[in-house]
Amino acid sequence: ILSWTSLNATPLGTEFTYQGELKDSAGNPHNGTFDFQFEAFDASVANTGVSLGFFVADDVEVVDGIFTTQIDFDGGAFFGDKVWMEISVRDGASTGSYTQLLPRQQVTATPYASHASFALNVGTNSVSTNEIINASITTADLANSSITSAKIADGTITANDINSTKIQRRISASCAAGEFMQSVNQNGTPVCVAETGGITTVTTTEIVDGTIQAVDIDNSQIQQRVSTVCSGGRVVKSINATGVATCIFPTPSDNSVNSAKVTDGSIAAVDVDSTQIQQRINGSCIFPEYLTSVTQTGDVVCARMPLSFAKVLLDNNAGEGTSIVIGTDGTPIISTYNSLFQFLELLNCQNSYCSSSLSTDAANTNLVGQYNSITIGANGYPVISYYDIANGNLKVIQCDSNTCGFNSDIITTLDGSQFIDVGLYTSIAMGTDNKPAISYYDATNGNLKVVKCGDPNCSETTNNNIITTLDGTPTLNVGQYSSIAIGNDNKPIISYYDVTNGNLKVIKCGDFDCSQSTNNNIITTVDGNPSHNVGRYSSIVINQFSQPFISYYDATNGNLKMADCGASNCSSPTIITMDQTTTALVGQYSSIAITAGSDSNPIISYYDATNGNLKVIVKNLDVSGPSIFGPFILDANGDVGRFTSITIGNDGNPIISYQGFKDSSESVLKVYSCSNRYC
Repeated sequence: ILSWTSLNATPLGTEFTYQGELKDSAGNPHNGTFDFQFEAFDASVANTGVSLGFFVADDVEVVDGIFTTQIDFDGGAFFGDKVWMEISVRDGASTGSYTQLLPRQQVTATPYASHASFALNVGTNSVSTNEIINASITTADLANSSITSAKIADGTITANDINSTKIQRRISASCAAGEFMQSVNQNGTPVCVAETGGITTVTTTEIVDGTIQAVDIDNSQIQQRVSTVCSGGRVVKSINATGVATCIFPTPSDNSVNSAKVTDGSIAAVDVDSTQIQQRINGSCIFPEYLTSVTQTGDVVCARMPLSFAKVLLDNNAGEGTSIVIGTDGTPIISTYNSLFQFLELLNCQNSYCSSSLSTDAANTNLVGQYNSITIGANGYPVISYYDIANGNLKVIQCDSNTCGFNSDIITTLDGSQFIDVGLYTSIAMGTDNKPAISYYDATNGNLKVVKCGDPNCSETTNNNIITTLDGTPTLNVGQYSSIAIGNDNKPIISYYDVTNGNLKVIKCGDFDCSQSTNNNIITTVDGNPSHNVGRYSSIVINQFSQPFISYYDATNGNLKMADCGASNCSSPTIITMDQTTTALVGQYSSIAITAGSDSNPIISYYDATNGNLKVIVKNLDVSGPSIFGPFILDANGDVGRFTSITIGNDGNPIISYQGFKDSSESVLKVYSCSNRYC
């Protein structure tokens, strides 16, 4: 542990000398060579404010704790406002990370401030009218075009200020009766002449082309333009003086028109009486639908065949990390990470069971998209949280359409800096206030964190996004595999993995933003003991009775487990082993949902690692029936089932996104559409 004391700072130009004292945690002075990082901020509290400058001093000699070095922020830090400096240090022989020395120290003014740092960098609003000598500003001090209309008092420009050769002065008089205005002088006085009588004759040369309108025509002498179009097989019978036609249906004798009189191909749908003649079929059914009937107008009526199916939606190494949600139009939308091109990809299904789809590059940039999670925003379009791999940041995108990936989308960096790696294992949920909440893992500090957005877009411009560290200490590493859900009380509940103790934990927030100031956040260890490692791949859901259920992996026994929380804060959970075998590892990449219908049973999709299968299992909450339905193997075509995400479609049937493999090297994104509510 290192501590430091500021002795003095004497500025000279943009470079200034800094002298400090470096001691160990026992108060003993250091000796030797050290590397220092200096960063200037406009705030005194660590991890806040805007960076104003950054400087590195390598191999600085420290003798009896005292060191002196030159610092140069290139004049970018000092503009007359308060500045605090943050220092980090490491051994001069080290190439590793720096140790941050706190608290930040204010850089105070010195008697000899440099002209370059202060005289030329005056702070905002630091010069008032009291500092300006009366009548000391002349026209030579004003740049051309520097005075705008905003600087001119309303109503102060008079006739004396106007150049009448450039600007017409206000007209100051009018012509007398019997006169008309011929022209206006520069000073605004009119030139009036006596009226000598009206015009008695006009020729076509005096008439501007195209200016004669209907009101100018004597329609007793001239026919106005015909303005009526007869439609629906009617013909013109007569046209009146104003151009309005009278339309009638022709009345030829029966059988007077035969097919020889009809132009080939001229009979269209509007000519056909669909109660007598079937119009042309103009649609088709897409697998797994079949044709049930055709309407009079040729539209096809389709119904789904009673079968489930698995389909490859994307290849080229897609499917690493998937999240599925049902859009406002009833079709599934899937976010996924493409590991080949390293970008966030969004897939829009073209029907409710995703037998066809369209994909887009959602974030329009590379090295982003791992640990993605999707929900539907207040505008009816996807909101996706994800990890920015290149910068180690948590990001969120609010799409402006179902396809996403356009300039109108709002992308926000919610947390992260060059010193902190955050944003892994994200999970997003929409509150009843239409503002998202996102749980995630702080990899640098080993903490579980949550951000409650201040508006539906999580836009930084509102300055109302609230970030809270929920669990974690220097000796406790927690927060991986987080999953968040929000019930009708608008208070998030988050399941996560305690890495240090190998436990499944859950936190129920005391308010809508999980702010620690309420002291009402309840942390519970749901499952785990010193001899068991449980809690990875957790997924949480809340049923209509505000009761949470959590699926997760028992790594010690290789089993799939579920916690029936019982209470809304999961303080009295019942632990259930859902799938276990002595010969296989099952339960990784689990995802949980609540089935449709009055039973509202938990249904879990997961990966059978030993056999490479996608499986699903249902916990029956009705004590009168079997305890568990399943497990059912949904897809066994190769190595399939990683990164599962399950949701319930508008038809009440589950639909699951997951990863498969085209061959041993190329992964694909697949979807499994169930034909009934238990798959």
